[in-house]
Amino acid sequence: MTLSAGTRPTQSVGVVERVTIDASVWLAALWAHEPGHAAAARVLAEVDRQHIRMVQPALFLPEVCGAVRRRTGREDTAAALTDALLRSPLITMSSLTLDVATESAACAVRLGLRGADACYVATSRLEQTTLITLDLEVIERARVLIEVQSPADWLER
Repeated sequence: MTLSAGTRPTQSVGVVERVTIDASVWLAALWAHEPGHAAAARVLAEVDRQHIRMVQPALFLPEVCGAVRRRTGREDTAAALTDALLRSPLITMSSLTLDVATESAACAVRLGLRGADACYVATSRLEQTTLITLDLEVIERARVLIEVQSPADWLER
């Protein structure tokens, strides 16, 4: 997985498309045996090709990089991924400030979501991005608050 460096985001009539991509999509894109792999890999490739900005909750880093370390058993691979994600000009990390944590808790309570899922929904809501996830429960529950789509649906937009 590579993300373009030094390029500008795609613009349409002065509006920059921005997305938040759940860890489920990133991990499915990395491993061919994961359900949803093909669509997840296409989403990341399309985001890169179109230079679409990603706004990710800071929790995304340990979620994805920790999973890579556990699955591969390789610290160097996970560390290289961490570095690449942090250096990507397409990714902005949203810190878990008290305000964001409060919004995440409100999303968890209102929608009945797990904590990590609520962080992605809150980031999407606060940053006004489309959340892309493979988690059908999040898609169903969060659609009352945010624009949320499966990878396949986002690719058909």
